[in-house]
Amino acid sequence: YRQSATEIGDKTFRTTLSGLEKGVEYYFYAYVVVDDEIIKGIGKSFTTLDGNASVTTAKPSIVNSNEIVSGGHLVTDGGYAVQHCGVVVGRNADPLTDVSAQTVYSDENGTDFECHVYGLDIQTQYYVCAWAETEKGTFYGDVQSVTTAGEVVNGIAVAWADGLTDERKQTIVNMLMNMVRVEGTAFNMGAQSGNAEGTNYDSDATPAEAPVHQVTLSDYHIAKYQLTQKEMNAITDESNDGLWTSQYGLGDGYPVYNLSYTGAILFISKLIEMTKVAFWFPTEAQWEFAARGGSQSQGFKYSGSCVADDVAWYESNSLTAIHEVGQKQANELGLYDMSGNVWEWCHDYYGMYDEQSQTDPSGPAGGTQFVVRGGSWMEDAVNCRVSSRNSCLPSDQNIFTGLRLVIND
Repeated sequence: YRQSATEIGDKTFRTTLSGLEKGVEYYFYAYVVVDDEIIKGIGKSFTTLDGNASVTTAKPSIVNSNEIVSGGHLVTDGGYAVQHCGVVVGRNADPLTDVSAQTVYSDENGTDFECHVYGLDIQTQYYVCAWAETEKGTFYGDVQSVTTAGEVVNGIAVAWADGLTDERKQTIVNMLMNMVRVEGTAFNMGAQSGNAEGTNYDSDATPAEAPVHQVTLSDYHIAKYQLTQKEMNAITDESNDGLWTSQYGLGDGYPVYNLSYTGAILFISKLIEMTKVAFWFPTEAQWEFAARGGSQSQGFKYSGSCVADDVAWYESNSLTAIHEVGQKQANELGLYDMSGNVWEWCHDYYGMYDEQSQTDPSGPAGGTQFVVRGGSWMEDAVNCRVSSRNSCLPSDQNIFTGLRLVIND
């Protein structure tokens, strides 16, 4: 049937159609009448909503050991107003079949809604499904899972292994308290040689630091300090399990050295077993972004300054010795010794950069050596720059290579 239209602007008009059936495809064309002649536009079609709502489930996050927060996103209400919405939480992979599942209502009925779920058991896996109720019925979203924590330390969920000594547990708590959250974003990684002003120009840059390329990172946590001998001894019962040697006999507050890549993996595996926390090496991109000061970067040559002596122990000022962590100036994120003191292992195999933009890169698929970053007490200042790169064999143990931990969210 023909429908009269209302003019809303120069050569523009519209109409409102009512009384259409739900879930039906309709065809239409616009027309004008000129001198009693009907001139038709190009035919098009649309399908009315079928009345079925559609909802997706928000990824649950841990608030504390017995509380999570989740919710949902209303993709469409199907043409009916939403009366109620919320989540179903249970222990079955399909929570809708779990007779003991909780149904939680949200205080919001908008496009996005949130629910806090209380009274959960610690260190337990739960499954969450969002739902929305309209006049036509109740509609359910996808299922997401989450494991509650035994404890939350510095915003990091920890599920403690049985039998940990108080000393070991306190050491790990201190390590977690010294993790700094880094808000991921896009940044330009690498450096190009030259004296031009602007980010990523560096007269000391080498070909290995090019090409400059854009990297986008997700959020993560990174340790404020290099891994210390006290922390290593506490986690490994001072036996070290062959992971490293301290023949230079420094002390608790000094960084671990003589730590191979394979030894670092064994150490990290112990931490994961004790905590169920996703400790790991930083990727090379995570390391450089943090060294540059993250989103707070002021474009310094070294991590926190353009003057090496401000932030780094290196060949000219170290008196040929490793120093306790945290004695120099921190960078913009509050991280210490990312320039100098000891090189830090990264997750990535060593290889040339790709000029293409990347998201959360983890380096080449294979190789023979792994990246180390940051320079050391034995290096020239040029090797302590935020873009400087080096590499070692995974079995290498030497007096100038240690580790800085990350936790991937």
